[in-house]
This record gives sequence, C-alpha cells and structure tokens, in this order.
Amino acid sequence: GVAPIVDLDDKKYKMVQHLEAATKGGYPSLVGCKKVSIKGEVWLSSGVVFRGEVKVVNGSSEPKILPAAVYENTTVDLTDAVGLGPLRPFTLTTTPYNDQKPGTSGLRKKTKVFEKQPLYLHNFVQATFNA
Repeated sequence: GVAPIVDLDDKKYKMVQHLEAATKGGYPSLVGCKKVSIKGEVWLSSGVVFRGEVKVVNGSSEPKILPAAVYENTTVDLTDAVGLGPLRPFTLTTTPYNDQKPGTSGLRKKTKVFEKQPLYLHNFVQATFNA
C-alpha cells in the first residue's frame, strides 16, 4: 500500500516529546488512510481509526482527547469539546527539603512546617514516587 500523508500542527508537535504525549493512549490505525491532518493539541488512542482523508481541529488552548471511533473522510472539530480542565497534567517546579524521606515520618510534622515551607506535601509525594 501507499503510506498516508500525515500533516501535524508544527506549533503543537514541534518536538518529539509532544508527539509522544499525544500518543500515550496508543497509536491510531492509518490502514486505509490517504491523508490525516491534525491542527491544535489532540490526544489520540489505539481505538482511533483514520480512513480516507480526515482532518482533526482543536482551536482551544487545552488538549482535547479524540474519542475512539472510525473517522472516514470527515472533519472533526474538538474546539468546543469538554477538555481535561483541572485534571490536565502540568509541571510544577519545587525544591526538595532535607527532612523529607520516603515513609510516613516525612508527614509527621507540625502544621507550621507545612505552612512555612511552600509545596511541602507536593515534594514529599514526589520523593516517594522517586524512591
């Protein structure tokens, strides 16, 4: 067969890690696809099947998930679709504290410790994941 033309938004998928984030749910099927065009940040999954010529548009500022389905010779506009809202993953820069060690002892602090040191709990949870 002939390989499909894949046109990805060059602002949203400029780096490899952006494409990897968009396909964490799996890779869509391109069997029978002539051309797929994705504009805006769209997250895909293994349940997505593109056939013929398909255009996916997301004009909003947050990523949208393309529901698992067969898309054939169509345009899908996700701009007004429900997004992840507060569940959207984000990166938060923090600073570790010397007294934080995996286990419950790191959380047995006086309330003042939590109040004085910003993002203390965030750091403790991340330290546990990293251990």
